[in-house]
Amino acid sequence: MPVDIVVPPLSQTMDTLILVEWLKQPGEVVKKGEMLFSVETDKATLEVESPASGTIFAVFAKPQSEIEVRSVIGKILLPDEDPQSAGEKLDQAEVSKQLESKIRRTPEKVKQPVKASSSSDRIFSSPRARRLAEHHHIEINELSITGSGPRGMIVEKDVQAVVGQIDFSSERADDRLEEIPQSNVRKIIAERMMYSHLNSAPVTYMCECDATDLMEYRKSLIEKNASVNYKPTFTDLFIKITCQLLQNHPLLNATFTDDQLKVYKSMHIALAVDTPRGLIVPVIKNAGQMNLMEISRNREQLVDRALSGKLNPDDLTGGTFTISNLGTLGIDFFTPIINPPQVAILAIGRIREVPAVYNGKIHIRQLMGVGVTCDHRVIDGAPAARFLRDFCNFIENTHQTEFNIF
Repeated sequence: MPVDIVVPPLSQTMDTLILVEWLKQPGEVVKKGEMLFSVETDKATLEVESPASGTIFAVFAKPQSEIEVRSVIGKILLPDEDPQSAGEKLDQAEVSKQLESKIRRTPEKVKQPVKASSSSDRIFSSPRARRLAEHHHIEINELSITGSGPRGMIVEKDVQAVVGQIDFSSERADDRLEEIPQSNVRKIIAERMMYSHLNSAPVTYMCECDATDLMEYRKSLIEKNASVNYKPTFTDLFIKITCQLLQNHPLLNATFTDDQLKVYKSMHIALAVDTPRGLIVPVIKNAGQMNLMEISRNREQLVDRALSGKLNPDDLTGGTFTISNLGTLGIDFFTPIINPPQVAILAIGRIREVPAVYNGKIHIRQLMGVGVTCDHRVIDGAPAARFLRDFCNFIENTHQTEFNIF
């Protein structure tokens, strides 16, 4: 029998995903493990592998559809199967009708400035071409042009040619505000943040700590390891410090679902990363078992994959505690939103040079704003305050602790 193409659960908190595109079409041969289709989660665009080798027999969901996790969206005919001789006649219209409750269309896009009747029901286009068309509010599926790419695929230069023919003078005369349609990822992020806000009891605790000792400690680390050119970032140090503190504050290293609190021994630290596509939160697995250099290497690799859009599903799941560092953007304090189903998130502000009292005298010190947001349903104010107090004590006395660096 044909093998079902099933939507995998790629997000801890989402029951639906957005089908971006099919990478194989009905009638095409596919190998097991070959990328079959791509989807958008609340964190990234991911490609999904084929569950079997064979021929694409049928697909039931169209691109830009909202599809339920674990629903069947297509069939693969095995190499030794023949649909007619085996009696496998699939009524695609009937299957689509049955799946209508599981596959929901995303809202139609804003009317486009260029419209033309499509000469084919199937139009292939490159990702760069689609991004350019979306930027100019052009519906690429309605362009009556023949692409210059392989198999008539519409590529970026084809869209550039169409853009050059559009007269934008009337819109410029209107002097209207720019209308920017929200991407599917942006919509999902919005839904996820509203879910967190409405389904938790977030309370943020803030304080200011003296990071002078931390800065001197990092400087000494760089000088001692100049031969291997190792330069740990402040974020690397924050991750290491957080892991050590969570051993004494285990309730913050937890998730809360279905009225059940799950406290974890291992620290899987999620790190908020700003990317062109939106906020991505990849996870450093078992960070508590890593030395400082291992944390640096894993953090750097995850951030690089996040910025290039090459994260895999495993990179985005399993987080038990999140760190968000906006210090590089000049922010002193902020109230981050908890990353469900986690129960706490650490907010780190910039380190700034200010006059402050130290040992009874005025000195120039490096002060830093920090905060922790906790779900008050499971974490009271006192445990959260103790965690933040210990974090600041660690920052202010970094030299008194020996990190396992290598």
